[in-house]
Amino acid sequence: MLQKKISEIIRNLKRVRTEDGLSINDIVRMCEDNGEAVSESTVKKVFADGSEALGFNYENTLKPIIHALLGDHEETAETEMMISVAEFKAAKIEDLKAQMARMEDSYKRRIEFLMQQIEIKDARIDKRDEMISKLIDSIIKKTLCQGDKCPMHGITEKESEE
Repeated sequence: MLQKKISEIIRNLKRVRTEDGLSINDIVRMCEDNGEAVSESTVKKVFADGSEALGFNYENTLKPIIHALLGDHEETAETEMMISVAEFKAAKIEDLKAQMARMEDSYKRRIEFLMQQIEIKDARIDKRDEMISKLIDSIIKKTLCQGDKCPMHGITEKESEE
């Protein structure tokens, strides 16, 4: 939408330049007379063939030329341009909001998956710890609990079997 309006403005500027028979230097001088300087090379680019498809900065490039060539009609063009800019920015904001919502959903799904993976790994670690504890208890019983009384349990091996 924004580029479409810029293209319309450039076509209108070209039409006015042709109708008024203005040279590039005339336009540069008219801009300077309004207190807004635009270089000759920039004015040439704006009025070059196919320039409608280029992306010119409205405030710094087109606005001074519009003031110089259109004068009173400039307000309508500027208003239309500002409306187009506002519409473009509003659409961009909506696109970014939708993109953020999609990213947020994706991150939530990833976090849920990772939390499930952590739970699975925690359960495995708990099971291994339990197995290691049983194994250590078994080894301690076999090595320390031999003879009359077990120093760990305070009972004899025979008593523990009963």
